[in-house]
Amino acid sequence: MKNQPEHRAAYISSGLILALFAAATLIEIRLLWGFNFGAFLPSGAVGVGLTLGVLLMWSSLSLGIQGRLDGVSTIIADNRRLRLVVPLLLVLAIGALFKYYESSATLLGDAVLRLSQIDDGRLLLPTEMGDFFVHAILCRVFFIPNQFSAETCYNVVSVACGLFFVVGAWRLAAYMTARQSIQLFLILISSGMTVLFFGYIESYSILAAMLPFVLLQALKVVDGHGSAWKFLALYLVAGLVHAVAFFLFLGPVVLVFLLSHGSDDLKVARVNRSLSFLFISILCLGYLGRSMGWFGLERQLLGLVGREGFELALFTADHGWNLVNWVLLSGLPILFFLPILAVRKHSGAELNRRLLLAIWLAVPAGLFVVFFAPQLGGPRDWDLFSLPMFLISSAVLIGYIARPQRSIPPQVLPVLLVGAVSTFAFAYVNSSPVLSADRFAQVLQTTKFKNQIHEYTALMDHARKYPELTDRRLQYALQAWDQPPYKRVDSSFILNYLNWMTGYSSQDGHVPVDVPGFLKSESASRDRSLLLAVYYLRFGGDIDLLQTADHLEQRFDEDVKARLYAGILFMKTNRLDECLRNFEAAYQLDSNDVEVLTAYAGFQYQADNLQQTIILLDRAVELNPNSFQAHYSLAVALNDSGQLDLAVEHLSKARELAVGQSRRRKVEATWRTLTKTIQNRKK
Repeated sequence: MKNQPEHRAAYISSGLILALFAAATLIEIRLLWGFNFGAFLPSGAVGVGLTLGVLLMWSSLSLGIQGRLDGVSTIIADNRRLRLVVPLLLVLAIGALFKYYESSATLLGDAVLRLSQIDDGRLLLPTEMGDFFVHAILCRVFFIPNQFSAETCYNVVSVACGLFFVVGAWRLAAYMTARQSIQLFLILISSGMTVLFFGYIESYSILAAMLPFVLLQALKVVDGHGSAWKFLALYLVAGLVHAVAFFLFLGPVVLVFLLSHGSDDLKVARVNRSLSFLFISILCLGYLGRSMGWFGLERQLLGLVGREGFELALFTADHGWNLVNWVLLSGLPILFFLPILAVRKHSGAELNRRLLLAIWLAVPAGLFVVFFAPQLGGPRDWDLFSLPMFLISSAVLIGYIARPQRSIPPQVLPVLLVGAVSTFAFAYVNSSPVLSADRFAQVLQTTKFKNQIHEYTALMDHARKYPELTDRRLQYALQAWDQPPYKRVDSSFILNYLNWMTGYSSQDGHVPVDVPGFLKSESASRDRSLLLAVYYLRFGGDIDLLQTADHLEQRFDEDVKARLYAGILFMKTNRLDECLRNFEAAYQLDSNDVEVLTAYAGFQYQADNLQQTIILLDRAVELNPNSFQAHYSLAVALNDSGQLDLAVEHLSKARELAVGQSRRRKVEATWRTLTKTIQNRKK
């Protein structure tokens, strides 16, 4: 390929990938989160990797290594016994890595959600039906009865799926081109998708393990060596494991059956026209449904521009960075081979069945990557998007070697090295409690997306498990508190965590954290002062409450929340004049704040001013019809004023809105009292 455009394109692609990796790791470009693992790796590891990468750019060295790899691949292809032994050896070697660097974190993806759903006894989920069912049954039948956790079940299944993936990747590589099977195998397993098999807790490992087998069967069918019905069966099973497979493999399925019903002189243009019409129609119908609000498609498909509640959109910088980083983490072969394919001179004879398969494998995967909305903002959705990126990479490989006698260029070796280092680095980080927490926190800071309270509470819970994260516990709790909106259940969780930090003994060798002392030292911060107020409402004494109330009133006299909480603190200590002064001030600052209205109404109720109480609570219900506290308090006030029918109406609404045992018990007790009052009146 020397002195040809393809040769130059291969060198440029390889050099660009190596330069990007160097920049992301050495300069720590945080926006390149698909690559920037340098700060988390042992010192010198990145330098060694980059040095090897530069050496592999040297033509003589890369040609020599390529020749030896080709020779070994040929020996394996020509020896039946080796064809059986080599996959077994690969399984043992790579499987040991999967287990040794097993993930210790439940921070990524929806790990915490999946584990809680298992604990709740669920058996099926609509999207990941087969995957979740397998894990749920294994937990119920084997792991939990034998005192193992659901987390252990996910770890074991993940590693086991990795072993199947290794076998599938080897078989796929050997089938694509036996004389370069080693290079192709290394390209396939150096995808970021391989991280799913390091004990990862999510709903994608089973489907990821199936991908090479589904691809292999598709190749066999288009080559005329396999059964189309077997491919269809694999497609259906993959779709039942995770519904995303139904779309990702739709192009190959339709293509296979178009080819199986066509003649030898089948016109490529007709096949391409039919499949183009199919996917354009699906895209148009999807966006029509999105505009009409059908099936929750507004959350599933990206809009053109961002807006409140839907910050990610097709024409936003964050989406562009997501695309770049998904390619860097899981699709390096795309970056390497596409420029070579772009400068290659094509002929009609090249449009064979394998090339058609490559095109229509890449199209649905590409549409998914571009148009599907990442539910967690992008970086934390890498696991889902690694699946289509792996398929696009495979499609590029299939397209590249579709022409007979086409060999993998030696310039791919630095790309292989970069992919392997990135994948291993990601797995290495996940295997460490400290490194995984640090990287997760960095990603949250780099790509802020919506309300991240659940992510920071996950970090809090993670830090609670590991003594080596003691010095980060308070930081994570405060970052969780700073996430809007403040929900009562989330606030209670954070407060309980802070109280645990304050009170836990030095049994583990660490000094207890003085949370109130820290918050007092941060008294200039409005959010920290509010957190101190809520903390003392749960755990403080009268002196603590009064000091904090005075501070809020004097330091933040023009802030609604500060005056509200000052009033609540004074009310708790029975300082009614000061309480009224602050509630009135908060009401004057914002008479449409539902929390202010309900708290002010509570004061009026205690003062036996039922008429003013009902006026305030009516306003609160009008502003927020879904406020439990407003409906419940209004029902109580209406009951006391003798308006029983209205009391029943609002208490019924509070009953619907009640979340948590304490609220339900409170509503039921009031319901019994109200029912008894109605019965007595009828007598």
